[in-house]
Amino acid sequence: MTLTWIKLCDLLKQNGEDEMQIEISPQNNEFIDKQIARGEFRDRRAALDAAVDLLRRRTDTLEKIDNGRQQLDAGEFNEYDDETLKKRFDQIKHRAHAATLDLE
Repeated sequence: MTLTWIKLCDLLKQNGEDEMQIEISPQNNEFIDKQIARGEFRDRRAALDAAVDLLRRRTDTLEKIDNGRQQLDAGEFNEYDDETLKKRFDQIKHRAHAATLDLE
């Protein structure tokens, strides 16, 4: 499969920084072109920046899930029944209400 070269970061060149080149598949190249044509992104850089941002968010979310699993495995959690869960929600509501009063 032939890969298409896309030059990224024309703005980096303008700032005197190194140019970055990446290879993407023809399918991804076509997809990006369609997104630009639809007006979803102004150019390739914006489309690829959005993709990298989503990858960062995904990585962050997976790290948080992993941390949560480790906490569960270590027994670092609270168990709630209907009564204690209602009390916990009431505490949260009270704090939220107090915070909104502080903003006024």
